[in-house]
Amino acid sequence: MLHNGIELQKGDTITLGNATALDIWNKYSTNSLSWNVRAYTQSESWIAFENKEGTINGQGTGSIIFNIDENKLSKYVPNYADVIIATTTDNGSFQITVCATRDAREPTPKTMPVSNINSNSAKFNGTILDPGSPPYKERGFVYAKTPQPTLENKIEKLTCDVSNKVDFFKNVSNLDANTTYYVQAYAINSEGTEYGGDEICPTEILATTLSISAPTNVRASSVILNATVIDSGVPPYSERGFCYNKTDNPTISDTRKKVSNFAGNGDYTMEITQLDYQTTYHVKAYAIQNGVAVYSNNSVKFTTVLTNAEVSTISPTNITATSAKLRGYIINAGDPIYSERGFCYNKTSNPTISNKYPVDGSGEGNYELTISSLDHQTTYYVSSYVIQNGTPRYGAIEPFTTIWIETDINTYAVTNIEANSATFNGIINHMGQPECSEHGFVYSTIHTTPTTGDNKITRTGYASAYSENVTGLSSNTTYYVRAYAIQSGNPNPIYGQVQPFPTGTPPTVQTLQASDVTRINQINGTYLLFATLNGNVTNAGNPPCVERGFVYKVEDILYNTPPTYEQDIIVNVPTIGTGSYHTVTQQLSHMEWYVVRAYVKTASGAIYYGSAQTFDTWNYTEY
Repeated sequence: MLHNGIELQKGDTITLGNATALDIWNKYSTNSLSWNVRAYTQSESWIAFENKEGTINGQGTGSIIFNIDENKLSKYVPNYADVIIATTTDNGSFQITVCATRDAREPTPKTMPVSNINSNSAKFNGTILDPGSPPYKERGFVYAKTPQPTLENKIEKLTCDVSNKVDFFKNVSNLDANTTYYVQAYAINSEGTEYGGDEICPTEILATTLSISAPTNVRASSVILNATVIDSGVPPYSERGFCYNKTDNPTISDTRKKVSNFAGNGDYTMEITQLDYQTTYHVKAYAIQNGVAVYSNNSVKFTTVLTNAEVSTISPTNITATSAKLRGYIINAGDPIYSERGFCYNKTSNPTISNKYPVDGSGEGNYELTISSLDHQTTYYVSSYVIQNGTPRYGAIEPFTTIWIETDINTYAVTNIEANSATFNGIINHMGQPECSEHGFVYSTIHTTPTTGDNKITRTGYASAYSENVTGLSSNTTYYVRAYAIQSGNPNPIYGQVQPFPTGTPPTVQTLQASDVTRINQINGTYLLFATLNGNVTNAGNPPCVERGFVYKVEDILYNTPPTYEQDIIVNVPTIGTGSYHTVTQQLSHMEWYVVRAYVKTASGAIYYGSAQTFDTWNYTEY
């Protein structure tokens, strides 16, 4: 028999390896040879023959075809089977021992160097040195931040397609920047999982990049800073903003740092306030990436400005003798905005805030202030002002002159002229500027143009037409009267025209003794007491009296005051003129003393009395 071209001897043991047949050689005979497999170890089921018999020509060969079921072979251990081949032609036999070893092994992957490494991605590479037996069914990569990652460690796994190509790869993303990863290729067959050894994959940091643009809206104490995040980097920045100072090369260690709350790529701006006026600042954009400050490659600088506030003085209005309305206009509030506005004025030509009058308010536009207690007929100089950053700024100087309008007063004709009284009349047509503070009448019997040095009647407060009833005048006397006013700020009184008038002659009347005290009995037993009152008008007066009569009362012994028209009993007697007159009074009380006076009354209401006379009701004549 032959195995792989080698002649076998009886009892040989052969290892089949990859062979699937044994050759029978009819070497020594020219006759044909019939054969069959008469016996073999039946318990070894891992080997099976496709042909168990055949005929071989003289000096020819034939083949015994067999199959090996590797699944029934013991793993890693030689399996033996005894095979007996019998020849029916010569009744010979040939026994050999067949040895088969199961071909089972894990695949052999190899991890190749990682390529295309950047901050958060890379390309993992591997190759299969031996596909294993049976061939692998899965391959790929495992990776971690610790060495020798395996599938059992629940590490990240990437599966690759199984193909005839021994080389395989996988692109991976979402890696952490600036981090070392460990990668192993792996392959799996039914025999197990094999790894290709660690390859190191150190990721990079992709730096955040920024640029800064020219500042805008530069003002006295504020500015708008502008920057752009060109690339947020890997890992992305956690903070961005601006840092600035008054020197060069600002950093976040400077106290002047402003943080922006936005993220990502693109433009960002921030307003910076509370800057110093007229000061140069240097600015850089910055970002904090992975705990480290990253700055814009360039820096910019700007200088804050000081825009002067502008104020204009408008001509005053509503000018009086003692007051005026001052007016101003804020043209530009300035930057920084002014802190105070108002007016300053004096009697010279250059007013300053040493004599200032602030006005509440802010912003631009009109503002006003009414001032008082000015001197009349006086020129003042006024200027509007603002105080900006501690410095006063003035508008133009506007002069104005307070006015003087004299009080206009007239004296009207005297009325209600009596012997000893009269009514003075006047009118103030205009109170003047300033208004008069005192007015009234002056009169005299000596001076034809009386002044406040003569008799004076004083009034205060506002007046238009006004009158005063003056008593205590002398009868049959010519008086001169005129209205007057005293105006604030003018020591000289202002007078109306003179009104002369003569006083009259007072009427005279006599009280005569009462007579005819009489009792009259009534039916019910009561009685009434009567008396006749007697008087005599000796002079009707000038102007003449218009009323006459009597006033009486029970005599008051304790105070002994005479009866009056205003308080006691009045008995009017019609008809007027001179001569005697009488009237009967009634309802007098029994056993009383009475006091009576005759009276006359003028048209103006003046009362003139006769002397007091008494009578009693102690003794009376019965009727």
